[in-house]
Amino acid sequence: MRIRKGIILLVTIGAVFISITGCVSSTQMNIKTDEESVSKPVGISGLQKLDDGLHYDQTTGIVYWWNGSFGARRSATMPTPYYSENGKLYRYDPVSNTMEEIR
Repeated sequence: MRIRKGIILLVTIGAVFISITGCVSSTQMNIKTDEESVSKPVGISGLQKLDDGLHYDQTTGIVYWWNGSFGARRSATMPTPYYSENGKLYRYDPVSNTMEEIR
């Protein structure tokens, strides 16, 4: 009986560890351009925080509104594209620190 409880405890601890490390890991993809192939972050790991729940995708520059978390402590939700009043997506330019409508 004691061994059985120990095995259950180890399996539970292992499952928690795997779920935590799986949520925080970074995903990289090779993006092929005309000149070269570069490795860039994709998915939630590719989002960079701006302000007030806004994030932008470092690869595409598209702005998202997201109230989720990167860790496993709080529940995560899907990022939502952030639209202008004209119904167009925003793209963030980190050089000029501005958001522009995508035409």
